[in-house]
Amino acid sequence: LTEIEFNKLKLVRKQLTPAQQEAWDYFMLSYLFNGANLRDIANLKFSDIDKHDNTITFKRKKSSMRKRSDKEIVVVLSEQISKIIELRGNPEESQNYIFPIFSGNENNDIEKSIIVKEKTHSWGKKWELIANKAGIRKDLTYQMARHTYATTADLNSIPIEE
Repeated sequence: LTEIEFNKLKLVRKQLTPAQQEAWDYFMLSYLFNGANLRDIANLKFSDIDKHDNTITFKRKKSSMRKRSDKEIVVVLSEQISKIIELRGNPEESQNYIFPIFSGNENNDIEKSIIVKEKTHSWGKKWELIANKAGIRKDLTYQMARHTYATTADLNSIPIEE
């Protein structure tokens, strides 16, 4: 998204239905978690949060499946992230997933992949409606949150390794 489109998107949340707000929240989480994909967000647990440093640390699932090093990603728990966790998160217990995407009863990665695809598909329909309300392009996708983060980071001279 362009900077103008992203700013319009940030302002539209209050105009959305509760279901659209949920889709908006997860879109923003991807952006706020350094472009993390939904699978990585779904895998986050309360034990990943360091309350002393006010950060959350995780490894990308996609990177861990490759032979290259899977560097940890450390994200500061901003006020906006904390609000979304409070609104969308599970009850706080260290063994719990932060977000109620996975129940913990999934038997394997295939089951988790199916859940992520179903959620993304469901939210995809809502993102089109959100884009209409924001007055931005209609082809809004989860991938755009990730790419918008990367573009914003690049424009702000943040090293690609980050």
